[in-house]
Amino acid sequence: MPFLRLVLWVALPTLLVVAPGYGQDGVDTCPRERGAVIEDLPAALAKHAERVSERYDELLGARDRGDQLLIGGASGLCNADLARADLRGANLAYANLRGALLTRSDLSGAVLEGADLTGAKLSYAKLDRTFLVAARFRGADLINVDFRDANLTGADLTGANLQGANLEGAILFRTVLTDAKLENARLAGAQFEPRGQPASEWLVALNGVSRVWFCEDEEGAMVRLRALFRDGGLRALEREATFAIERHRTAYALARWDPDLENSCGRLRQDRWAAVEGAFRLLLFEWTSGYGLAYGRPILILLGLVLVFALVYLPVLLITPAGPDGSGIYRIWPAGRITQSGPAPAAAEDVIVERLSPRGLPALGLALYFSLLSAFHLGWRDLNVGSWLARLQPRDYALRGQGWVRVVSGVQSLISVYLLALWVLTYFGRPFE
Repeated sequence: MPFLRLVLWVALPTLLVVAPGYGQDGVDTCPRERGAVIEDLPAALAKHAERVSERYDELLGARDRGDQLLIGGASGLCNADLARADLRGANLAYANLRGALLTRSDLSGAVLEGADLTGAKLSYAKLDRTFLVAARFRGADLINVDFRDANLTGADLTGANLQGANLEGAILFRTVLTDAKLENARLAGAQFEPRGQPASEWLVALNGVSRVWFCEDEEGAMVRLRALFRDGGLRALEREATFAIERHRTAYALARWDPDLENSCGRLRQDRWAAVEGAFRLLLFEWTSGYGLAYGRPILILLGLVLVFALVYLPVLLITPAGPDGSGIYRIWPAGRITQSGPAPAAAEDVIVERLSPRGLPALGLALYFSLLSAFHLGWRDLNVGSWLARLQPRDYALRGQGWVRVVSGVQSLISVYLLALWVLTYFGRPFE
């Protein structure tokens, strides 16, 4: 017992003296007060890079196990004042940068793999093209930070403030965005496959949602984000999310036509029927309405087709004689119409049919009118738009096509029915959810 007591009396003070030296590689240890100035920053960075090189295998093993291992010591930059510092291309992998002040600093192209920036202030900093795999930004101030083309795979941005941050082209694969603030952030071109849900009340004015991308069958994060938009009443952003989801489903389906095609997500399995379905979706949904994003486009297409079909009908009015099938546009004066042949109006008893062949501008006007009636020759019972348009005529007559004109008019009516239905569904509903 006396010997054991002696060992304890000697070992305990020794442990208290040595432990802080080892603790510099820990998570919560920082040898300096917040806002400290690093006197010789280049030397500190060089020493840190040397230690990373020496312990690289150990660091990789810790990362694979999911352990948190930092390089501290003399090169630790926690709580340091690095505002406006030029750190371009610096190797800060596994550095302890907790609480560091990096406002407006330039870290373009730097390596920050596994670095701990918990609570750091990086507003307006440049981190474009940085390697941020497994970096920790929990609760960090990332307002208006430039993350363009940065690799944020596995990074932890829990509770980080990303208002106005530029994430265009960034890799957000398994990036933790739980409770992150994304208001006014830019996502165009980003690989969006994060974990966790951002703060729902901080999603206003999120930019570039329609232009994010993800690997096949990895749209779960975007589906969850769309649900947040819907619950928050952000209809425009909800449409953008739907467009991104459906556009990539169509693109991956089309890509299955070529069995040798490879992309950044790996080789796709050949499936010609899936490619045919992709072409169907592209033609009928993406080009016509953008899966609801361009909900007014079907109406514009319909009106454009009115002009196109008018040019198709115009020759039959100007130069084409009636063929064996009587092809042409006819005006039918029905029985019971009001005539003014005598001193008083009277109801006509005969039906008159005349083939129309005007010249000049009247022919163009008539072709446009017939095309408009054909486009809106749809309805159900008394709810017929074409008949409502016909009531605008000063005289009671009907225009009918015969021969190939009737066939073309029917095709135009079918296309118009589809476009009107698509407009109604995309404007008032959510047909792609």
